[in-house]
Amino acid sequence: MLVEAVRAAGSEAGWTSLITDVWDFIKEALAFFGEGQGLGPMRHRLEAKL
Repeated sequence: MLVEAVRAAGSEAGWTSLITDVWDFIKEALAFFGEGQGLGPMRHRLEAKL
């Protein structure tokens, strides 16, 4: 319900997109926002431990 409220408020405010950050290792969040809310990847950040 919260995501839908944000979408509605953003649309009314003239936003053109909804963006959120999700860690790759949190599979539940990826599934919730990706499959559940229709968000898709827009970039990937890669890291190497030194």
